[in-house]
Order: sequence, then structure tokens, then C-alpha cells
Amino acid sequence: MSASRLASLLVVVPLALARGGVRLPRTLLPWVFLAGLLEAVAFLALATATALGPVSVAAVVTSQFATFGVILGVVFLKERPTPWQMVGVASTIGAVSLLAGVGGG
Repeated sequence: MSASRLASLLVVVPLALARGGVRLPRTLLPWVFLAGLLEAVAFLALATATALGPVSVAAVVTSQFATFGVILGVVFLKERPTPWQMVGVASTIGAVSLLAGVGGG
């Protein structure tokens, strides 16, 4: 587990417990497990890509991590991001696309 994941866990768990704990409907538990498993595999793939290949490719894909999370939340969980969150998503997609175009040419 990376230091950032551990630090996040140490901050988020006490906050969640202070607000009444974490409760999920049973129907979501398989999806949460699958999401955690996919995230762990993705983290291992990122570590491998960073160690083996050009870091530039791994860095571009990594920068899209939060954007993919928002898109998946909208598509599968029917979440409704605020307008400012959508500005952030659009800005991230645009900036990364520009960087990928500059780096790929």
C-alpha cells in the first residue's frame, strides 16, 4: 500500500466514524469489492508501468484517475456532479489531451 493511500485511510476512517460510520446497502457490497479489487490491480499496473516504460505515458494515464472516477460515478451510480466539478473534469480532460498531443508528436 502506498503512503498516500495509508494517509488517506488514516484521515477518512476517523471522519467517517465521527459522522456515524460507513453504511452500505448489501446490494452495493459486491460493487464496492470489485471497485477495490480493480483499483488495487490498477495501482500495481501503474507501479509496473512507471518502473518499466517511459514515465511520460504512465503520468498521463495517472492524471486521469479522478476523471475516470467521476465519469464512472455518473454512468453507473447516477451521481450528479456540480457544475464546478464538471468544469474540473472538462479542464482535466482538455489539459491531459493537450499534453498527450504535445508529447506524442
